[in-house]
Formats: sequence, C-alpha cells, structure tokens
Amino acid sequence: AYQHVREEAERPSHYNPEIPELLDAIVAKALAKRTDDRYQSAAEMRADIERFLAGQPIAAPAVAAAPTAVAAEALLDEASQTSFLPLTDTADEEPSRRARGFWILLVVLLVALIVAGAVAATQLLSNDEPRADVSVPDVVTMTEDQARREIQDAGLTVGNVDREVSADVAKGRVIDQDPDGGGFLFADDPIDLVVSAGPAKVEVPNLLDQDRADARQALLDLGLRAQFELQESDEPRGTVLASDPVAGTPVAADTVVILVVSEGLPLIPNVIGSTEAAAEAELEAAGFEVSSVESTNTEERAGTVIDQAPDSGERAPSGTTVVITVSGKVEETTPPPTTDPTTTPPPTTDPTTPPPPTTEPPTKPTTDPPTEPPPTVL
Repeated sequence: AYQHVREEAERPSHYNPEIPELLDAIVAKALAKRTDDRYQSAAEMRADIERFLAGQPIAAPAVAAAPTAVAAEALLDEASQTSFLPLTDTADEEPSRRARGFWILLVVLLVALIVAGAVAATQLLSNDEPRADVSVPDVVTMTEDQARREIQDAGLTVGNVDREVSADVAKGRVIDQDPDGGGFLFADDPIDLVVSAGPAKVEVPNLLDQDRADARQALLDLGLRAQFELQESDEPRGTVLASDPVAGTPVAADTVVILVVSEGLPLIPNVIGSTEAAAEAELEAAGFEVSSVESTNTEERAGTVIDQAPDSGERAPSGTTVVITVSGKVEETTPPPTTDPTTTPPPTTDPTTPPPPTTEPPTKPTTDPPTEPPPTVL
C-alpha cells in the first residue's frame, strides 16, 4: 500500500498506444501526487480538455517518455526487493503486485471514463446548442427603413426603437444600436435601435402687427426661417398680418414660417369697358363699394362702363366708393311697315295652270220696238 501511494500512475497510452501524449498529460496532471500539481477545479480540467479537442496548447505539462519494458520490469523488481516489512516468501509478493496493478488499472479506467464523458458532453453540447454565428450589421447613420431591412436580411430582428432629440443627426436616421455592429448573435436575436427625432422643437412666436424686419429677426433668433407673402391691407405697408404655422405651434429648428405682410392699401381695378354687372363684381371683390350713374351722351353700347372715379391704379382704403359711369344710350328701333289698303289676291296654288277663260254673258236683245219712218204726207 505504501508503494502504491508513492508510485506514479501508468499513462493511458501504456494500455492503448493510440492515445495521444496530450491526453496522457491531462491524466497525469489530474492524478498528480501533489495537490498543487493537480487541476484545482473540474472547470479547469474541462477547459484543458476543450483546448485539447480544439487543437490548442493545454495547461498540463508534457509527460516524460515511458521507460522500456525491460527497464520497467527491472524497476518493478528492484522496488519489490525493497520493503519495510520482512517478506516471508515469494508467494505473498505476487498477490501484492497483482493488487497494485489492479488498482492502477482501475484508476486509469476511471480517468478515461471521466475524459470520455467530458468529451462526449462537449460534443453533445456543441451539436445540440445553436452557435452564435450571425454577424451583427452596423446600421448607425442609416435611415430607420434601411436599418430594418439590413437587420432582417442578416437573419436578426429589430428590438426596441427609441427616439432621441439630436441636432447633429438628421431626423429618421439611426444614432446608436445595441449590440454594436461587428459582433455575433444567435439567429432571430433582437437589435435595439436609437433613432434621431431631429432637433429640439421651439414654439412659433406671436409676430402679428410687428414690422417685417423685426419679425424676421425674431424667427432667426429661434433658429427658424421666414418666408413672406404680400397681401393688400389697410394696415401700414410691411406689417405682419398672419403667420403659418400660427403662434404657439411647436416646430423643429430650421422650419420655414410663412409671414403674410401688408402690401398697403388695395389698388382700384380698371373696370372701364366692362359691363355694369361685371364691374360691380370686380370692385366689390377688391373691397370697394360701387355707385353707378347713367350717361346717354355716348356712342358705347348700353350697359357698358365708360368711366370710373377714383381712377384705376390708385390706392384707397377698403370700403371706398367707386363711382362708375354706365352708357344709357337708347337703341334705335325699326318702325313697323304701313298697311296697304289694296288687297293683294292670294297666289294660285298651281302657278303652271292657266286660269279658266272668263265666260261673258250673251248680249241681251233690245227690247225697244223698231222705229217706223214717219208717214208721208200727201
């Protein structure tokens, strides 16, 4: 028993020459006599086995080459001659050697079983568990739609999408992602995105009744831009009449705000030559009142505007009355034809048929008796 404790265990390759030396080293380290020379934990031994399986250097030191069979036998014989107890006979020595060999073989088999189990477990885990082999794409600075397509095409999914105000990254583009691009994930794992919401929003100020230049500067101070539209108004020229968006609306920086600015008093349109009805409609649409007078001293057609006051092109406040002069010329009418007292006979229905001959009545004989000559006086 004392010899068994002091002797080193046989290498597995002693029983199976096909076992590699690195596996001999792992077994030797696991069965080292000194505690400090052994693996300090099962995880450490498992890691060394995994390195061996992966073809990487192991932590266990190499084992010295085994002595030849003759040398081994000589050592065994020499060891058998050394004993702390007197030997009674050689018959007792042989069972002791067989028992020692049995225990060595048993230990080696147990170690081999442990190694085989670790190898089998490693292979089983590597075969059953999916590997994180899907490359994570880098989608930072892409638009959200582009990032989604890139992630899905890689075999991954889009996780949480957060919005964040940014003055540097354009609205709708990816600011950050988790995990970062370049790593590996399992198939269908999610990638979280942070998308720019654009610059911080500001409220459109109230610019009504301000001068055009002052209103423009107020917008520039807030990071906004101004665009002007002119409109006729009774307000002084250049006065802000309205804004779009209206005051108080939150907008992003660099937004264009349309300012409606007074162009001054409205212009009186030219209605000369128009009909009275058309002239009234045009003047009223321009914000003016209309008054009509009639003039017959004209050659223009009746109902045509021949003059206006104030003249066209002048500016006047809304509600100003514009007097239009309308032609009142009376149109000449053709007198009806006079009645002919002679009645014209109606035409015959058949112009080709001559009228029937007129039948004259027979001459009535003279009813007076013939006049006899006076008697001759004898």
